[in-house]
Amino acid sequence: MLENVSWGVFLKLLGIVLTCYYGVVVFRYFRSDISGFLLKGKRMGLLGNQGKNRAESKRSSIDKLYALLDEIDPELMANAETKAELIQLLRQKVRHYGLPDSNTARKILLNHLLLVAKAEQVDLGEEDLLALFNT
Repeated sequence: MLENVSWGVFLKLLGIVLTCYYGVVVFRYFRSDISGFLLKGKRMGLLGNQGKNRAESKRSSIDKLYALLDEIDPELMANAETKAELIQLLRQKVRHYGLPDSNTARKILLNHLLLVAKAEQVDLGEEDLLALFNT
C-alpha cells in the first residue's frame, strides 16, 4: 500500500500536517499575542496617528523621569545646606520637569531621592518627600 505513495506526495502531506500542527500550537499558546497584534492593526487603521501620540507621550514622560533622576544627584545635595533648602531645590526641579503621572514613577523617584539622601547623609525622610509630591 505504501509502495503506491511517491516521495513528492509524502512530503506534501507531511508539510500540510506540520503546518496544521504548528498552527494549532501557535494559536493555543500565543492566542493573546495574536489577538493583540490583530487588534493593534485595526486600532491603528481606525485611530491613525492618535495611537502614535499616546506612545510618544508615554515615551516622553519616561524621558522626563530619567532627566529628572539625572539632575538629582550628589551635586544637588551639595548645593543645599539645610533640609528646607534641599526641599526647595527639589520642588524647583520637579516643577521644571513635571511630576510623573504614574504611581510607579513616583515610587521610583521617591526611592531614588531617599537613596541619594542616605548616601550624602542628609536627614531627609519619606514624609518630607511625600510633602514634596503633595504640593
